[in-house]
Amino acid sequence: MSAISTAVWQETCNICEKVHKVLHNTIVQMQRARQLSANREIQNQLPALRAVSRDPDLMFYIDKMNDETNKLYDSKLIK
Repeated sequence: MSAISTAVWQETCNICEKVHKVLHNTIVQMQRARQLSANREIQNQLPALRAVSRDPDLMFYIDKMNDETNKLYDSKLIK
């Protein structure tokens, strides 16, 4: 390859990588939002769960679940 074609190829690769990064991170953020929404739905159903389980630490577990979800999706993001 000539120097010009090599330079063009490298720039094209950089553009493709940036587009990939943006698309990948967007998809991961959408997945995170859907999972956190599902977690919120569980929180909305907590009064029924509390009546059955009587577990005082139920909110702690929901918060821990949200923290684990955020940690998982943070690790999937491309920096």
